[in-house]
Amino acid sequence: MAWTITEDVEEYATAVGPLLGADPERFTIGLTVVENTRQRTTPVAEWYGWWTGPNGEVSGAVSRTHPYPLLLEAAPDEALRPLLDAVRGAGRQLTGVNGPTELSTQLAALAAADSGRRAVLTFAIRLFRLTTLVGPSPAPSEAARRATPDDLPLVLRWSQDFLEEVGEPGGPDQDAAVRERTARGQYWLWGAPTGEPVALAGLSLPAAGVVRVGPVYTPVESRRHGTAAGSPTRPAGPRWTPGTGWCCSPTWPTRRRTRCTRGWATDR
Repeated sequence: MAWTITEDVEEYATAVGPLLGADPERFTIGLTVVENTRQRTTPVAEWYGWWTGPNGEVSGAVSRTHPYPLLLEAAPDEALRPLLDAVRGAGRQLTGVNGPTELSTQLAALAAADSGRRAVLTFAIRLFRLTTLVGPSPAPSEAARRATPDDLPLVLRWSQDFLEEVGEPGGPDQDAAVRERTARGQYWLWGAPTGEPVALAGLSLPAAGVVRVGPVYTPVESRRHGTAAGSPTRPAGPRWTPGTGWCCSPTWPTRRRTRCTRGWATDR
């Protein structure tokens, strides 16, 4: 039984593919990490790991992509202490952990005890699965279009505003990711009758048949008009069709932030 740590995303994908692919909606973030790394042209600090049990089966998966904390997708209880040892043995630092609440709490508590510190829950998110698409009534009139490189200054600014509202890290690496997502056509803008953009929505790269929606952002002055809620119902915008695993993330259950309604993100 042991953890394997690597900086090779393909080696990681091969090892954890059966584990994460068995439940692509539950593991959508980890699967998207793999797809984003494959598509990325700007290098960032990344590493990955998997736990192999006594029967040779992989039952744990972690990844660390700057500027985010460790992403703990899955691991048996007996693998948590060895994970800390493996991370430190590889010369890595554990400054935080994202993942299922119970599992992440256990790992954070172990790490905090080792350092004499206290683990604190900073935020929690929920993930919703879209099953039936119901648009708002009346439908908003804004027209949708895919963001282009000419829109990059606006997309960067609104992406940063979104991060500041929800309390997530930003910085140069985040800006680089936004630039690459814009170049790949992963952002949509909705414009007022004057043509001025009033809302933004992003889509993740498809990973094992699942697409995640986010961020969804509307500036304060343009909110509560149903723009984001109606975005997938209009022909010009991103579309959902039966059989496509659309997931919506993130939502903050304890804060007045972006949330999901009827399986789609709305700015409420």
